[in-house]
Amino acid sequence: MNEELKVIISASIDKFKNSVNEANQTVKGFGKDANNTMDKLNKTIANVGKTIIAAFSVREIVNFSKECFAAYNNQLQQETKLAEVMRSRIGATDAEIASVRALASEQQKLGVVGDEVALAGAQQIATFARNTDTINTLLPAMENLAVQQHGVNVSAGDMTNIANLMGKALQGQVGALSRVGISFTEAQEKVLKYGTEQERAATLAQVITDNVGNMNEVLAQTPEGRIQQVKNTLGDLQETLGSALAPVITDIASAVSRFFAEHEPQIQNFSQNVLPQVQEATEKVFNSIKKALDFVKEHKTLM
Repeated sequence: MNEELKVIISASIDKFKNSVNEANQTVKGFGKDANNTMDKLNKTIANVGKTIIAAFSVREIVNFSKECFAAYNNQLQQETKLAEVMRSRIGATDAEIASVRALASEQQKLGVVGDEVALAGAQQIATFARNTDTINTLLPAMENLAVQQHGVNVSAGDMTNIANLMGKALQGQVGALSRVGISFTEAQEKVLKYGTEQERAATLAQVITDNVGNMNEVLAQTPEGRIQQVKNTLGDLQETLGSALAPVITDIASAVSRFFAEHEPQIQNFSQNVLPQVQEATEKVFNSIKKALDFVKEHKTLM
């Protein structure tokens, strides 16, 4: 890898030097053969244009790859948090954890809340629960309340806050929901305070439905909601692509890290001695092109 880097650096420096020489010759040639020099300048500009387009394309590819990798990491982080909390809090099995992930995916198809956002709420409500059924019972209701409170652009933070409100209600602290406009009957309040966890979860889900309906699904039928569903679908695609990129990026990062660790003196020398020369060469190229363009502007009537 060290030899390859040397070759790349050497080739880049040679290319800069050649560009400087060509640009300087182009400027000098204007006085001798304007038409021939103009052709050269046109070719030079065309080549620069191709280079810019290529660089722009590469930049877009790199940016998209970064977005995919970030989407995958976000999904992985939410799944990891959910699994850890469920195992620690309720001793959940892999199958039980998978059931929550599957429900989040199904809910995404029905409404506007992305599955990674839903998982953020699921792992938070899991800190209040004692079994997986409670999480699965409350997740759709949590999404309905989150959408009612925040619209189609529900964030992971929004879902976490809603989960905290509902978690307190699950523990009998009904005042938390009252403060956000959720009302319930005396019978429902009694169940929330004294019922079993299964009874409290079912009652709490019903209370939310009684107050905000199936808001998640309803807003998904609006124009803005359909757009959000498309975004969620594209997000899933990015997560899939990011998953495929992850091993490659990890290998590259490890290789780069090893390279920098093994060749720190050479890299330091490169940054101190070679880069200034490259910068100087670059400035000469652009200065030469600027002179050429200025000459064209001043003498275009003679062309």
